[in-house]
Order: sequence, then structure tokens, then C-alpha cells
Amino acid sequence: TVTPDTGYALSSLTAKKTGTDEVVTITDNKFTMPGAGVTVTADFEALKFEVTFEKNGGETEAVEKVITQTYDAKYILPATNPTKSGSTFAGWFTDATEGSEVTTATAVKITSATTLYAHWNVIPTYTVTLDTAEHGSISADSTSVAEGATVTLTVTPDTGYALSSLTAKK
Repeated sequence: TVTPDTGYALSSLTAKKTGTDEVVTITDNKFTMPGAGVTVTADFEALKFEVTFEKNGGETEAVEKVITQTYDAKYILPATNPTKSGSTFAGWFTDATEGSEVTTATAVKITSATTLYAHWNVIPTYTVTLDTAEHGSISADSTSVAEGATVTLTVTPDTGYALSSLTAKK
């Protein structure tokens, strides 16, 4: 009986008279015993499965949406990840909302085609509140701003006045 391990398939089965290169024919996993010992060799190969990379709410797809993976090898992930406005890419996971993270250090242990899902970290947004300015005006290019973004202020003093100070408080 030839039984491959999980994730593997039989790629060849050969038999030779022991100590020679004389091949013994195997048909339907059976052979007729010659008048000598026989060495049977089984070779196995790792199975390959397609993995689909799901953007899971992202606006753009990963560059490679489907990549063939080899059992027991390390995962090959897309060269470019998807993007999502207002979020940063958190990684590829085995479930759309939970699941385990899959990285290039993760060994492939799937036994059928599967999907990995992008997870996202929301970039916090904050409100910019502009106090009323006496003897002039102040405006911002945006008052709802993502963390790390630049806010451009426009300060316009009334005629006869100059800006004496401008402060921002958390």
C-alpha cells in the first residue's frame, strides 16, 4: 500500500531487482516477484493549490489576485497589497473578520483552494475647530482630518491689523 502524507501525492512508483538497474514492471500497484529481491521506491510531490486574495472592502485589488501555493512551502503573498481610503493594510488573514494572519514565514498547510482576506486598520480622524478671530478670519482646508495628514490654515487679518500669534491646541 502506498499512502502519501497529507498535502502530498504519489508522483512515481518504481521497482528494481535489488543490486541491479533492471526494472520490474508495476501495473495497478502490483508486480510479479522475479527470482531476486526487489527494491520499491515511491516518490511523492507536494500538492499545489490556488489561493485567492480578497480585498475585503478595499478599493484596489492586490496585484496578484490568485497565486498558486505549494503545500509545506512558505506562502507567496502579492507584491503589492490592496488599498482602502482612511485605512492602512493590516495583513492577510484566513477569515474576513477574524482568522489567523498569514505571512511569508507561514507554511502552507491548506489541502484545497482557499481565500485569504485583507484586514484593515482604520486611520483615526480628528476635528479641527476654529475659534472666532477678532480683527480677522481663519479657515482650514479641512476640518475632519486623518491622523498624520497636513492641515493648511489661511489667516486673513482685517485692514490695519497684522497677525500677532497663531496657536493650535490638542
